[in-house]
Amino acid sequence: MRGLRKITDFSISTVSAEPLRGIIEIDTFGSAVKFELSEDTALNICADLERFLTQGNPGGHTSRSADGPQPDLGTNCYVRSRHS
Repeated sequence: MRGLRKITDFSISTVSAEPLRGIIEIDTFGSAVKFELSEDTALNICADLERFLTQGNPGGHTSRSADGPQPDLGTNCYVRSRHS
């Protein structure tokens, strides 16, 4: 798996509420990349992450610690951000 970089941190910030748009910043060792994020793309990412997090787990549930990702009640996704 050459060329893969480990994500060291990420953040998501809202740019506009109508239409819902944001910026996602992904940090790796030595670099950072920013992407514009639309509501449709965010919902697709949510669905893909939910499948990723629940694969192979009986009952489809993952364990999450108290300091782990926090739920985004508007999208039913769990989001970790370095920005409060």
